[in-house]
Amino acid sequence: MSIRGFWLLLLLALVSFACSSEQLAEPSLETDQVAEQDETGSPEPGDAPVAFTAVEIEALQQAVISAQEEFDLAGVAADDAADAARIAGRESESFRRSVSEGAAAASDTLQEASAAARVATDQVTASARNDATVAAQLATEASDVLNGSRQDLLEANVAELEAALAESDAMQELRDAELALYLAEVALDEAEDAESRSADPLVGPADWPTWMAEPESVIAMVTVDLPRVPIIAPPDLSPPTELSNEIETELGSLFTPSSGVDVLTARCVADGGPLRYATAADATDLLDVAQGGASLASIVGPGRDFVVSVNSTGAGSFVDFTGSTFVQASRNADDSGAYQDFTDGRFIRFFSNGAGFGTLIDRGGDNNYLLSLNEDGTGSLEDLGGSTSVVVLVRSDGSATYRDLTDSLSFEYAVNADGSWFFHDRTGRRSEELNINADGTGIYEALPGGGVTTIEIGSLGAARYRVQSDERDVEVALFADGSWTLDDRSGDEDRKLAIASDGSGWFESDGESGRLSSADTAPLTALVEPLLAGAEAGTLLQPDLVTTTSQPEFAIAERFPPVGTLPNLARPCATVVRFDASILFDGDNDDLRPGADRVLDEVAAALRRNDQVFEVHGHTNAIGSEQSNLGLSERWAQVVAEGLIERGATIETVVLGLGESQPAVPNELADGSDNRSAERLNNRVEIVLFEAG
Repeated sequence: MSIRGFWLLLLLALVSFACSSEQLAEPSLETDQVAEQDETGSPEPGDAPVAFTAVEIEALQQAVISAQEEFDLAGVAADDAADAARIAGRESESFRRSVSEGAAAASDTLQEASAAARVATDQVTASARNDATVAAQLATEASDVLNGSRQDLLEANVAELEAALAESDAMQELRDAELALYLAEVALDEAEDAESRSADPLVGPADWPTWMAEPESVIAMVTVDLPRVPIIAPPDLSPPTELSNEIETELGSLFTPSSGVDVLTARCVADGGPLRYATAADATDLLDVAQGGASLASIVGPGRDFVVSVNSTGAGSFVDFTGSTFVQASRNADDSGAYQDFTDGRFIRFFSNGAGFGTLIDRGGDNNYLLSLNEDGTGSLEDLGGSTSVVVLVRSDGSATYRDLTDSLSFEYAVNADGSWFFHDRTGRRSEELNINADGTGIYEALPGGGVTTIEIGSLGAARYRVQSDERDVEVALFADGSWTLDDRSGDEDRKLAIASDGSGWFESDGESGRLSSADTAPLTALVEPLLAGAEAGTLLQPDLVTTTSQPEFAIAERFPPVGTLPNLARPCATVVRFDASILFDGDNDDLRPGADRVLDEVAAALRRNDQVFEVHGHTNAIGSEQSNLGLSERWAQVVAEGLIERGATIETVVLGLGESQPAVPNELADGSDNRSAERLNNRVEIVLFEAG
């Protein structure tokens, strides 16, 4: 029997129960009815004692048996899926080890080649450059091997995540069966207890216990703090300075390529107003003939040694051997190309197909980072450096997955192709799950500190609410026909309440019990109103039931920048600490979001140690009016500046709201279409520290 078949059977049983409640009671109960009428008057319609026939109870018992069978089958399916996920995980781990060994060997070769290249750059003679070129070629070949290994590892991770999604689907079937079994068992219990309650007196509102006479909701709303999903976009590749290295080191675990906090260096420009640093939108393509690339030549001078050349076909190259710098960029006639930076401890490789798609690898220092942008609109980000373990995947069917196992974190957020999604957080002792189906139904489960909370909205209007902890013990069951039960064992009292589909009901409280007239019970819905509202709307996410912080979006950069824009001839003039606005604020709100305090604490500590005047700049994307964006950017900058000053950073702070005037990336693509990734990339707050002199 399917889940839907079970629900139909249960619904038929409940309809049968509703019909039977309108029939005359058994002769043995008529004497009690007559006596009761003498005390309370004629019974109202729908107030007749409830009695189930043997056939009805047998039907409910059969429904429970059927539900148990469905539950068992779903459990077997879930176990099979879990076994498959574990097997995939083991295979992935074995494959990961073998790939890592190959990657390590390739990396060793690459490091040796890079070292040879750096030694060669100590000389500026033509022969030294040739040696450096040979060494760079060896580095390229080794990196190609490493890139293939990293791609294989990513595919293994994809297989593991796909197995996890299959397990999640099986668990959803299991939860559906569990809800069906739970409601069937409650319905059977009610049927078996009906005859004993039929002798209870009819109790009017004047004699109700206080908790019924003045009903207040027993449903406690929960809020789920959803994570920020890293943007699948190229990280900053600007050359580091002593100051930027210090800031990056001091920020520690706060700074990772996927954290939403970036440290970059920038050149400055004068545009007739105050000195400002150049953004990516200001970058010049050194290998573009139209921008003068062909006229540039070898420059050897105090502190500088680089060569830029472009031929008539449009192919070109850039090589920088200044000091410990070793940067190469090359572009082919079809605009495909490569960029590599082996300066000091850096190890960055970037490959572009010429249309803005490609792969970027960063294995410098503790970094272990892979980014891919594909022409079919898919993309991936994998950051496994140091204690970081982050994977973001966007697939061609519109589904996407974000997993973060960094340090003590352990959570996963995924959106499926049908619009359903889930969030699982198993950080520390906490276990919290939110599963939303495509139709809006779903389940919330949490196990914080020894307690358990379950809130579920099922199909056909069924729902349940359960809280068990040291302070509370409440259980609510809502059936498809609108009937519901409440069992509250919190504290020293034991309260029970059941309301049938016709509005009649019964209660037990502090040793007292009684039946309820359908004419009196309407106010009692206040006790479970949020759950009733959720069931009626068919959605778990209701204002008084389950809410979330802003639902994260998977953003993917539409293009990589041209290879020729990555190198820079000008010396950096400023170090910039850049924050994705979504880690500080929710949407267009200017109140700090949960978790932002930790970010400001670490940044303020780093600024205090540097004891340097800084500027705080607020920026927005181009959505909305220019005036409203300017105001929002000013508020963002002011809130961050005040937070840093409160933490003792400095009192000499310049605060600027720049609105949409200085985008980090263009708001429009070359074809005039909207750059979707710019919506998040341009919403940012930046702390600018200008270099001395």
